[in-house]
Amino acid sequence: MPPQPSLRHAATARTRDPPPVPPQVKARKRRSMWGFGRQRSGAAQSPCTAALIPFLATLFVASTLTFWLFTHPAGQALLRSLLEPNATRTGAFAPGNVGIGDSDEAASEPTASDALAGEERTRSDRGGGAEGGEGDGRAGEGERVGSGQGRSKAAATPASAFGSDSFLREGNATVPRILTFDLVKTYSHDSRAFTQGLLYVDHEASGGRSSGEGVFYESTGEYGRSTVREVDVATGEVLNSVAQSADVFGEGLALHRDKLYQLAWRVRTGLVYDRETLEPRGSFQHGMADGWGLSVLNESVMVGTDGSSTLFHLHSSSFKAVARVTVKDGGRRIPNLNELEVVGGLVWANVWQSNCIAAIHPDSGRVLAWLDLSELQRQASERSNQLGSPGFDVLNGIAWDSKRNRLFVTGKYWPLMFHINPRMAPLKATPQERLAELKLVRQRCQPVRQFFT
Repeated sequence: MPPQPSLRHAATARTRDPPPVPPQVKARKRRSMWGFGRQRSGAAQSPCTAALIPFLATLFVASTLTFWLFTHPAGQALLRSLLEPNATRTGAFAPGNVGIGDSDEAASEPTASDALAGEERTRSDRGGGAEGGEGDGRAGEGERVGSGQGRSKAAATPASAFGSDSFLREGNATVPRILTFDLVKTYSHDSRAFTQGLLYVDHEASGGRSSGEGVFYESTGEYGRSTVREVDVATGEVLNSVAQSADVFGEGLALHRDKLYQLAWRVRTGLVYDRETLEPRGSFQHGMADGWGLSVLNESVMVGTDGSSTLFHLHSSSFKAVARVTVKDGGRRIPNLNELEVVGGLVWANVWQSNCIAAIHPDSGRVLAWLDLSELQRQASERSNQLGSPGFDVLNGIAWDSKRNRLFVTGKYWPLMFHINPRMAPLKATPQERLAELKLVRQRCQPVRQFFT
């Protein structure tokens, strides 16, 4: 019979650590605890597994969808359509500003803007012409553009009607077209008006107050001199005017649902006026850091600028930014975007400190065309010198008559208002000549730097 252990030995035996558990067993226990271990056949699934796996799957799908909605262009477009159920899709362009008394059913001739919109839509449908940086200087002939099957006049207009039967390319990017213009008529303009915003309303929609050619609504700037005014097109006479307080520097102007919306410089607050009486109707807060240009893209979306290279899509009720698009030409940002006008679904923008207008695709931000108006600046300057008008300044102010396809342009302190007919410039004989011409236009039109931040 073996000897019995003493009490001391018995206590030591009871307090001794149990034998170590092998690491493989520990790992199996951890996996089983969280529900990720291999289940034995016929064993019930862990409650953690039943709850955690669907939760993680839902979280992954939700985060992926959110990232796509806010970063991918298609997702941003879908998000805008959900936020604005009554909005016209920006891919199917309407032929002008909505809400200014213009009828989409009015018969009209195709415009240069229509052709540019048609080109862009056709290229997108065929998957060509991705935007890129400056190419290697090689240029080639692109494919012919047909009329397409768009849901609007702009998209359905044959681009070939403007001689745009070939493309010029830099690398893999289609370069902007160069526009020229015909001067149709010259009108008088108040040389004391520091023009910041301009839009057109026809004679009938204005209540018959004009002398027959319609009226302009104009926003003028400078501290202590800012106004919103109604101006007779034919005579240049100011029919009605309301002045802002001395601390307001008036900026861009848009008309939506019979109300005028005026931006102000270096503030996020804009002012609202009744269109017929110009009586104040309150104010609004917008989603831009500064107020420069403003126009109506469709029933639910306005476009605005803050002096940078960003084109803001603003909800027309809340004025919150629902999208931000960077405007580029040849891979280069185009800052100093100023007064805006939507023409044929494209955004036409004055570029501050230049004599140029950029025709911009509202969704991609790509400059589709440049229009150099240096000749009009020269004529206005000569007239200003003849009149002895002080303070002659830069080109600024675009107004579009969508019923009669009339484009009006003027400038700050300009004594003249011009009715012009933009058209495609004749193509140069060789690709090298076309690239040289484009280089000169870009030197005149692309800003060297952004002046305000």
